[in-house]
Amino acid sequence: MKNYNIEKYIITDNHNHKIIYDSYKIEEKPELQEFLESKKLVKILENMKEDVIMVLGWDGTMLKAIRKYYKQEKAFLPINYGSRWFLLNNKNFVNKKSEFIEREYPLIDIKVESENKKFNDVAFNEIIVKDRAWKMVNLDIIIASENHLELKWDWLILSTPAGSTWSNFSNYWPLLPHSSNSFVITYLWSYSPKRNPPSIIENDDIIQIKNKWRINSILINADWNKILTTIKDQEVNITIKKSKYKVKLLIEKSYKKDWDNKVLEEQGFNN
Repeated sequence: MKNYNIEKYIITDNHNHKIIYDSYKIEEKPELQEFLESKKLVKILENMKEDVIMVLGWDGTMLKAIRKYYKQEKAFLPINYGSRWFLLNNKNFVNKKSEFIEREYPLIDIKVESENKKFNDVAFNEIIVKDRAWKMVNLDIIIASENHLELKWDWLILSTPAGSTWSNFSNYWPLLPHSSNSFVITYLWSYSPKRNPPSIIENDDIIQIKNKWRINSILINADWNKILTTIKDQEVNITIKKSKYKVKLLIEKSYKKDWDNKVLEEQGFNN
């Protein structure tokens, strides 16, 4: 079993910095071990004016670190030591003289109520509601207390701007710019209405969902972490809204253009 979120601490000028990495990546990326033991790492952290959580790895490492530490409200300094990434700085751009731009990313809260039980979770990327056995689901959706939808389809994906590069884009729906304040709901394999397009959700809209047809069980995930799997005839009410917490990411100033252009490149633009 792979071991995630190994922690290391470095104290500089009364700042207690936390370093997060995946131990199994040491075998795959020898340069990661070299960086962890280097003076370069210490010099980079000495340049920081506040406590930071440095994440070394890939987007999966970053996502796990965010979910674990977002309530600390510290800035994350992500550096790529993986193969493909959207949320990390290129390691070749980060050095002891680096200047960083702070960007805030939204989190979404989800509350699930069923049979007098309540489940609460948070997602950085996406909320997914789907049938457990790959059958059609029938849900009532109310957006911002006034827009009512009744849809029959296989999957519902509600994505943040950062998360729109994941399952949402893999299913050929548009990406949101990382600077966007909106969210997007994607309906996969829609039966009724046919070819239902994505819904753009405004910053503070609240989404309420109820499983109208309870013959089949549904699975509810937050960033692919299971919240609840219903059983036959089990009613469930889901409330999704923007979280009061935000994730602060530090982007190396000279790398910011590349960071933003990665989203455009995925859409086919050549920058």
